[in-house]
Amino acid sequence: MPRELRLADGLDIDELEEALGKFKDVTAVWPAGWLADPTGRHELRYWDGTAWTAHVSDTGAQSGDPV
Repeated sequence: MPRELRLADGLDIDELEEALGKFKDVTAVWPAGWLADPTGRHELRYWDGTAWTAHVSDTGAQSGDPV
């Protein structure tokens, strides 16, 4: 079934998917540090620059909790 949806700039969905596909292997880089815990279980979780670690912190007390 053809998709007829067109975006404001005139691209259709297939053209957009093709353009975005060129970036599928690009990983966002964020420097290592304490950030809001994405699991919501703790106040902060340590991001090592490539992955979330088990290091967590609540009201300044550090502990461990696997992601």
